Amino acid sequence: MRAIVIGGCGAQGSFTTRDMVKRNVFDEVVIADINLEAADNFAGELNSPKVSTRRVDVLDMNSLLPAIRDVDLVVNCTGPYYLLGPPVVKAAITAGKNYIDFCDDIAAHEEMIKWDQEAKNKGLTILVGLGVSPGLCPLIVLDCAGKMDEVEEVHLPQLINNAEPEGPAVAGHMIANFFGKVPVVSGGKRTYKEAFMDEEEVDFGPHLGKGKVSPFGHPEIFTLMRVLPDIKNISIKIGTYPVEEYEAIKFLSMMGMGSEEPLNVKGRMVVPRDFLISLLMAQPPREIPKDRPISSSMICEVKGKKGGNAITVKLYFNGFMGPSTGLPCSLGAEWIVQGRITRKGVVFPEECIDPKPFLDEAFKRIRESSSFFEIKEEIIISRTL
Repeated sequence: MRAIVIGGCGAQGSFTTRDMVKRNVFDEVVIADINLEAADNFAGELNSPKVSTRRVDVLDMNSLLPAIRDVDLVVNCTGPYYLLGPPVVKAAITAGKNYIDFCDDIAAHEEMIKWDQEAKNKGLTILVGLGVSPGLCPLIVLDCAGKMDEVEEVHLPQLINNAEPEGPAVAGHMIANFFGKVPVVSGGKRTYKEAFMDEEEVDFGPHLGKGKVSPFGHPEIFTLMRVLPDIKNISIKIGTYPVEEYEAIKFLSMMGMGSEEPLNVKGRMVVPRDFLISLLMAQPPREIPKDRPISSSMICEVKGKKGGNAITVKLYFNGFMGPSTGLPCSLGAEWIVQGRITRKGVVFPEECIDPKPFLDEAFKRIRESSSFFEIKEEIIISRTL
């Protein structure tokens, strides 16, 4: 069994690649990247006869299509996905290959679903968005929903630690989805709010404490309603730790730094968003105090009814974004080639994966690969008198 992992030497994709090489499911894993030197260096670190490398430019079909011609599965760990997701999906369908990614851009999800029928006609599984959020979070929601008769609300606040490794794709994703109009589900309908409206302070527990979060454009707004069509409210809110970075992002948003409209700067046309990403990536590595937490936190909160009573199931998830994003993708890759994911077309995790066994194995792998990982579940039942 041969797989290609595009972007497989990146901050999150490297966890996907390492796990695929470690297991006995794939005989060969091709690490593909536009930066061949980075791919070669990571391959040397893995030091496995299973591993080979290849330079691939996903925006050039003459480079991409030959690279995936002889593989059984295409794993896309590039980004930002609003730019680099659709071309790889289209190439995979054209070449007749199954596909998986951890796409976290709602615009890419809505673009890729347009090829659902074409993928079905070819008998392909194109699994989009199997990381931590989306991916594990909506699967946790479905697992929580199994404890209820009716699901009414889903809230997914996240606090991302600025000590986490960050590549250009992550910075681009944050800027693309934190600025401008942000989608939410309210009263059973999708609507939009201005960035940083409905800001709130959320207690993430003793690890990171309280943090400010605001609505963030994320695919769960689109995908959860496909499996829970009667849900009334869905919100994904995100913040950064420490709060000073969150306030800086908020200020930059107000100043228009997320805009894609070019500005004339001393006779040169400059796109504010491109400048901001380049500026962020040019910053030297930050020295993190030894006594400061360096992982991130998420909460999956599901509200509904059980036996006529109100019920809230809340799961606190603390860990590092790299393994929490990359390892669900490698596990999903295994499940596709093993026939444990059988649905055809362009599909999302909550549509085609049995939550409990997948979550159990994913959490096990994350725990084994991380120096810090914890999960805590809290169930509150308000009885009707």
